Amino acid sequence: MGKQVAFRFRQLRREMSAREHRDVTLKDVSEATGIAISTLSRLESGNAKGIELETLTKLATYYKANSGADLLSVEDVWRTLRPALA
Repeated sequence: MGKQVAFRFRQLRREMSAREHRDVTLKDVSEATGIAISTLSRLESGNAKGIELETLTKLATYYKANSGADLLSVEDVWRTLRPALA
């Protein structure tokens, strides 16, 4: 996964923590989704080389995302596209 487009899994986990008034850990996400903690950590840090559709689907379901776009950092996308549109 390139740095130009980033998934916002860490931000989604923090938002869920605030809503639930508790710290939602990678272990919590792992237990609920069946995704390894090491995979979740790589995804959150941007060090994953890619993501399988099944993994993306599980995370979208867990975070109650309406679409794949909810999982992306729009600011990163805009910064990437802005020079091309100028």
